[in-house]
This record gives sequence, C-alpha cells and structure tokens, in this order.
Amino acid sequence: VPLLIEIKPTRRIREIVEAVTQRCARRTNSVAIQSFHPWIVRTAKNRGFPVGQLVEQQTLDMSVARRLQSRTIASNIIVRPDFMAIEVPLLKSRTVNYWHQRLPILAWTVTNQTDADSCRRAGAGMIFEGFRP
Repeated sequence: VPLLIEIKPTRRIREIVEAVTQRCARRTNSVAIQSFHPWIVRTAKNRGFPVGQLVEQQTLDMSVARRLQSRTIASNIIVRPDFMAIEVPLLKSRTVNYWHQRLPILAWTVTNQTDADSCRRAGAGMIFEGFRP
C-alpha cells in the first residue's frame, strides 16, 4: 500500500526528516513525503523518496510571505520538489498550469465525482477521502 507522509513545520526540521526517512527506509518504492514548508521539502530531497510541495489556496490569515509562496510558488525554483500537491480549486490556476508542465500534480482533497472529473481533465493525480473514484 503506498504511503504519502506529510511532515508538519517544526523547529527541528533536520531531526524530523531524518527520523521519518530512517523509519521508511525499507519502503523506498511505496513512500512519498510532502510538506507545506519549503525547507522541509529541500531537506528531505535526495533521501530515496519522492518529495512534494503542498500548496494551498490563498487565505486572508496568511502572512505576506506565505501568500507570495502560495500564489507564485517561487520557492519551487530553490527547493526543486518532485511533485506538487495542491487544493482542487487551484487546478485552474495559471501558476499551477505552469508548474504542471514541469512536475506531476496531485490534487487534494477529492471528496466527490465532480472533483475527480476536474483532476482527470487536468491530468492530475488525486488524494481522496470518503470517496472512491
């Protein structure tokens, strides 16, 4: 069974990434790591697992830096993720379309057939919950 692990932001990035990658060392063909935090993505690169940048839709309570990251995904140039995992509504974003020409895209959280159809049209993979596509 494939496993997609999200590492949450922490002050101990290197320590957490090391612990996760060590525990998953025997599953290199069936594990991927993802995070909203670009430096976690950068730290997890080249450890034997695909690593993805999670991107969420802009909200009013984000800091200016966080809004910039979500809108332009500028950090991808530096952190070089293997894939991006985005919220379903972002499938129509020009910025996401730009990156989709360069990286695989997963859309989250797909909970109904309409969202699944949007993913298929966009050529995106799905992270689904409470629904079987």
